[in-house]
Amino acid sequence: MPRRRRRRLRTRGDEFFGLGGGFLVGYMGAEAVMQRFMHPLHWVTGAIAGALGYAGVWLWYYWQRARREAVTA
Repeated sequence: MPRRRRRRLRTRGDEFFGLGGGFLVGYMGAEAVMQRFMHPLHWVTGAIAGALGYAGVWLWYYWQRARREAVTA
């Protein structure tokens, strides 16, 4: 029985753009909405948005690869 090689998902590094963009959007959005609250909340909101941006871009590449492999299989 032939062994199937497991391919590792490799992206081009675009998920780091999602991280930075998500952080900036989250931080600036929190700055606009929560002006009167403590400043660390802006950083926490930016960090959460950055993590979601990173995960979103990574999942996008994962989904695209799965779709491409389903078509070629």
